[in-house]
Amino acid sequence: MKFFASAFAIATLSALANAATLPEIKATNSVTSCGSASDLLTIDSIQYSPNPPVPGQEFTVDFKGSLSGPIPDGTTAALTIALGGVDLINQTLDFCSKLAPQLGQTCPVAAGPVNLHKSLQFPSGLRK
Repeated sequence: MKFFASAFAIATLSALANAATLPEIKATNSVTSCGSASDLLTIDSIQYSPNPPVPGQEFTVDFKGSLSGPIPDGTTAALTIALGGVDLINQTLDFCSKLAPQLGQTCPVAAGPVNLHKSLQFPSGLRK
């Protein structure tokens, strides 16, 4: 079974940690799902603090979404993260081994709300 989420939080965190200098990300329109109405994951919000992340400092991401159905073992997630029109992440991951543990879950993951609060170190040495 394929699980498609074009802007899933874990990939967003990875993308931010590898991106060049970022402009402020407006909370009202910072996340756009490129998926379809049949996707299992609905993204309600992603918030960053500080906004934008500061090179060499910690930042946090709060993700809220919901699953319309259960995610069984063996599910893959097709992840694409773009910033400023440039694809930063475009890969397929095993959801159950790579992403579910970040959500404090094991497969099968039940339908319902999905919340993630994650702190990361933003790498220093990025171009200004």
